[in-house]
Amino acid sequence: MLIGTHLITGGVLGEVVGNPIAAFGVGLLSHFCLDSIPHYDLTDGGKITKRQIALILAEVTIAILLIALMKPSLAHNSPFLWGGLGGVLPDLVDNVPLWNKSFRKLRFGYLFNQFHEWTHHYRPPAWLGLLSQAVTLIIMLIIHFKLIK
Repeated sequence: MLIGTHLITGGVLGEVVGNPIAAFGVGLLSHFCLDSIPHYDLTDGGKITKRQIALILAEVTIAILLIALMKPSLAHNSPFLWGGLGGVLPDLVDNVPLWNKSFRKLRFGYLFNQFHEWTHHYRPPAWLGLLSQAVTLIIMLIIHFKLIK
């Protein structure tokens, strides 16, 4: 899944549980559940490319704008903040080319990567993978604006 999908899903689920520590755990679990859904990822063979940087910056900007709409102010103990952090943490530690090779050399990092990769069962065509993420985001926005507020 894209960073924004993980971030917003983790944040909304964090709001549902209401406790920052539980929110982090739920966000972390949501990451692996989302990765098991066929989706599109911004990867260029594990290399940092100009295309990848541009797409990630655009996607993160859109996610930040959505979050600003959803949560105009975030406290340091906000369940949304901690759920969102849990939601993106696996990709931050396992997929960032600046340190993922060092992380994967550790026994825990290797096992973590193996599990993380295992959750990606099927990579569909881009249009279908983006559609699954759009549906996920719409569901999370409905939960946030209709059920939580």
